[in-house]
Amino acid sequence: MKKYLLPLLVMTLLLAACGGGGFNPEKAAKESKQALKDFFSLYENGESIASLNNGEIKNAVDKKMIDYFTDDFKKEVYQAIDNRKEYNKSYQSESAFFLNTKIKEKKTTFRNIYEITDYRINEEQKQVLLRIDATESTLRDSALKIEMVLKDGGWKINKVS
Repeated sequence: MKKYLLPLLVMTLLLAACGGGGFNPEKAAKESKQALKDFFSLYENGESIASLNNGEIKNAVDKKMIDYFTDDFKKEVYQAIDNRKEYNKSYQSESAFFLNTKIKEKKTTFRNIYEITDYRINEEQKQVLLRIDATESTLRDSALKIEMVLKDGGWKINKVS
């Protein structure tokens, strides 16, 4: 009996040290909110990140933003960029909520006009759904839901609606 007691005690201590190994809703909410705030702090609102060329816009996304996206969301962002058509006025997809086209200035800028106003936790799916609202008047994407998931050790944007 004693030979089983020590390994059992060690396993119990290890599980306790790593939070029990399960999904912790409070920790998930805190960390996913911080990850989105970190994403928004990559650039100032209105800061130029690329010209209007789709390739340059994708390079800008890959340069700093990609660590905040799941592979599926990266594909959605790329599709939104491609569907915009080179030098067209605006994005039609919510996936590009953080991009803004400035036709007269011939540049693409970062949109950082949001604040997190609410959240819901889906324990079954191990997701956090963050609601963001625009802090400035806008015709596009004034309120969005951002689905965050834990991937590769960090909280990432998985879907926008």
